[in-house]
Amino acid sequence: VIISLPFHMIRPWAYLGMMGQVPLAWITKYLTKKLPGTSLGNVIFWLSFCVVGQPMAILLYTIDYQFQKETDGNHVLTMLQNLLSKEDVASEEL
Repeated sequence: VIISLPFHMIRPWAYLGMMGQVPLAWITKYLTKKLPGTSLGNVIFWLSFCVVGQPMAILLYTIDYQFQKETDGNHVLTMLQNLLSKEDVASEEL
């Protein structure tokens, strides 16, 4: 919600990122039991949460926001139309 409000749109990216942490917690707990005394769990957390997770969510929201502004919110339909028109041009060139 905190990311969605400034962009004025509701998208599932932040929610999916949070739900993606659940399997990582299980994996971290398993690895901690198998390899006690290592900081592997800490490394997994920092990589998934800070290096990949949050920047990826912001990037996905930014891409959706840009598509929304360019196409007045109909970005899926416009993307499909652009894809079909590119295929038509490519088939005509052959």
